[in-house]
Amino acid sequence: MVFIIILYENDAWGGFAVNIRLIVDGPCDLPISYYEENNIILIPHGVHVDHVDYQDRIDIQPKELMNKMRLGAAPKTSQGPVKLILEAYEQVANAGEHGLYLVFSSGLSGTFSSATMLREQFLEEHPGSKISLVDSKCASIGFGLLVKACVEKVKSGASIEEVIATAEFYANHTEHLIVVDNLEYLARGGRMSKGTALVGGMLNIKPLIEMIDGRLVPVDKFRSKKKLLDAILLRMEERGEGLNEQVIGLPHADNLELALEWKSAIEERFGVTKFEIIEIGGAIGSHCGPGTVGVTFLNKLPS
Repeated sequence: MVFIIILYENDAWGGFAVNIRLIVDGPCDLPISYYEENNIILIPHGVHVDHVDYQDRIDIQPKELMNKMRLGAAPKTSQGPVKLILEAYEQVANAGEHGLYLVFSSGLSGTFSSATMLREQFLEEHPGSKISLVDSKCASIGFGLLVKACVEKVKSGASIEEVIATAEFYANHTEHLIVVDNLEYLARGGRMSKGTALVGGMLNIKPLIEMIDGRLVPVDKFRSKKKLLDAILLRMEERGEGLNEQVIGLPHADNLELALEWKSAIEERFGVTKFEIIEIGGAIGSHCGPGTVGVTFLNKLPS
C-alpha cells in the first residue's frame, strides 16, 4: 500500500499541519486496487441477491451479478453502511487528518443525507475534527474521474479548499448519457412504470437517459441504433468542451462490444485519445441491468 502524506502549513489543526485523507463511495466503480494504492478509505455499497448480502466489487464482481440478472435474479441495493462511515470519520480524526468524503450522487442514493447527519453528530462528540463532504452528483466512471482528479490534486500538494473546489467542479460539469438494453430493470427499481417498460420492450425502444443535477432523467427514445449513437455524438459536440483534451468515460454493464463501438465513433468524430472503459458495478448495475452503456464527459475544462 502506498500512503499519500502531504502536509500543509496553511491548514493547521491545533498548531499542527494536517494532511488530507479521501473517503470515497464505491459506486464510482474504480478497481479495488486503486483505493489501496492511493490510501483511500472505501465505503462499499451493498447488493442483496439470491438471499445473500454482498459488498459491491468486494464479494461479488460486476459480470457475476449481470449473469445472475440474465437468469432472472432481481437484486436490491443498500447505501454505504453507517458503521463504516463512522469508522472512517473516527480513523481520520484519530490520525489528525482532514477527511474529505466524496459521496455518491444524492439524487440516486440517501448516503449523502445520512453521511451529513453522521458528520454533524460526530463533530459534536469530537470537536476539532475536520471532515468535509461533497455531493458528487455523479455515478460510475463519471464519479470515478472526479475521484481521480481529486487524488491528483492531493498528490500535487493542493490545499483542502483546492481539492474540494476540484470535486465541486467535476460535480457541476460532468455530463452523463446512458442507454439501457432492457427497460424491465428500470421498472423494477421504480424508475419507470411497468406499463411503459412493457410497451417500450415490445417496440424495442431504447431510452436515452441523462443525469440532470444528479438524477436520472429520460430525455429521448430511439428504435434505430444508428440514430441513437448520432444523438449521443451530437450532444457531445454541442455540450463538450475540448473533448480531445479530456478523458472520456465509457461505463458498461457487461457490454464491452457496444462500448468499443462508441469509442471508435468518438475517436473518429472528435479525435479523442484518452478513455476510461470500465464495468458498471452492482450498486448501479442492479438498477440499469445488463447491456447498459454510457458515456461521460466534461462540458467545461478545468482552468
